Amino acid sequence: MGLSLPEPALEKIYCRNFERLAGTRPKKLDLVKAAEECERIAKIASKSGVKPEDNEAAKIASLLRGLF
Repeated sequence: MGLSLPEPALEKIYCRNFERLAGTRPKKLDLVKAAEECERIAKIASKSGVKPEDNEAAKIASLLRGLF
């Protein structure tokens, strides 16, 4: 299934557009922003009924907070 796009079009969609936006080299992780995002996800998970001990996002946020 799919749109049967030619290979160059797929390469542009899958690779070149991403590289244009994000760059070709990995960037250093912003630990504060990563922890904040994990906490945001953890709040959503808890509102969805995920128990605190099963909330992986909260666990990762805590680990990240311990790094700074």
